[in-house]
Amino acid sequence: MQQAQLTDQEGYQLFRSAIVDRSSDAWAGIYASYRPLILGWSRQYCASSSPSESAEDIADRALSRAWSALTPGHFAEFESLPALLSYLRSCVATAVIDAARAEATRARAYQRLEPPAASSPEQDVLQRNFAAAVWRQISQIALSQQERVVLDESFVLGLPPRHIQARHPRLFEGVEQVYTVKRNLLHRLERNHELRQLYEDLRA
Repeated sequence: MQQAQLTDQEGYQLFRSAIVDRSSDAWAGIYASYRPLILGWSRQYCASSSPSESAEDIADRALSRAWSALTPGHFAEFESLPALLSYLRSCVATAVIDAARAEATRARAYQRLEPPAASSPEQDVLQRNFAAAVWRQISQIALSQQERVVLDESFVLGLPPRHIQARHPRLFEGVEQVYTVKRNLLHRLERNHELRQLYEDLRA
C-alpha cells in the first residue's frame, strides 16, 4: 500500500485501526505508506540541526514514539488525517531534540572519561593503560543484558540503534528502547565514582 493510493479517509481509518484496535498490521501499513513523508521531515530537521544520528534513525524514533504515546483514549483528540500527520511531525521534531540532548550528554561523559591526548611515548602508554582500566571498571559494573549488548554493539562495533534492534528483536521491542537503554547507560557511567576517580588520577 503506497501513500498515493490512500485518500484522507482511508488514511484516517488506517490510523484508527492502529491506535484504537492496536492492530500491528495497520501500523505496518502506516509505516509503508507514511514513512517516506516522515523521512522527508526528518531530513529537513537534520539538515538544520545536524544531529549525529541519521535521518532514518530519527524517522524510526518518531514512529516508535507515536506507537508508544498514542493510546485508544487519545484518538478522539484527532479529528482528521492532517491532525494525525501534524502530530507525527511533532514527534520528528521531538526525536531531533532528544538526539541533540543525548549527543550533549555523551560529549560531557567523554570529556570526563577520556584522558588528555598523548604527546610522548610515556603518555601514550598511560593513555592505553587508562583505556584498559576504564573497560575493566565497566566490566565490574552490574549491567543488564540489554546494557551489555548496547555497550558492545554501540560503543565497540559502532552500530546505530536501529541495527542493534534488528539484531536483537527479542531483547528490544523497538528502536526507542535501544535509545533509552543507551541514554541511561551513559548517565550511569557518567555518575560512576570509580570511573571519575580514574580520570582524576590520570590528570593528577
